[in-house]
Amino acid sequence: MTEFIPDQTRCKSLPLGTITCMNDINEALRQNFGQEADETTIKEVMIYGTSDIPKDYLDIIKTGLTSYATNLMDQIRALNFNSDLTQFIFIGGGATIMKHFLSEADKKNALILDDVSINAKGYEELIRHKMGGR
Repeated sequence: MTEFIPDQTRCKSLPLGTITCMNDINEALRQNFGQEADETTIKEVMIYGTSDIPKDYLDIIKTGLTSYATNLMDQIRALNFNSDLTQFIFIGGGATIMKHFLSEADKKNALILDDVSINAKGYEELIRHKMGGR
């Protein structure tokens, strides 16, 4: 972003969706317990940072989410973005992971908009604008 205008030449989209994260967590659960967690359980931990599930399952899910957040920041740094001088913006449902599992050091320059409906709201606003403000 330059003077509050997004710079399309510097925008990057990384193939690190939350589905990949959930798959990795379930693989760890299979290796440890021979069982998986359903998507709802993992999403609860993503959104709230905790869940009322057995501690050993919760620990593995939290470890997976922390690893996901750390890996994402490592990939951003590998693209030569200076995390001391760049404000990172995380939006939508995936931002809830960053809210709860991003290191405190990386949070200092992160704007986290964790409204899980923010993408839909943005598209609604775009359509309203395109239709002349109706």
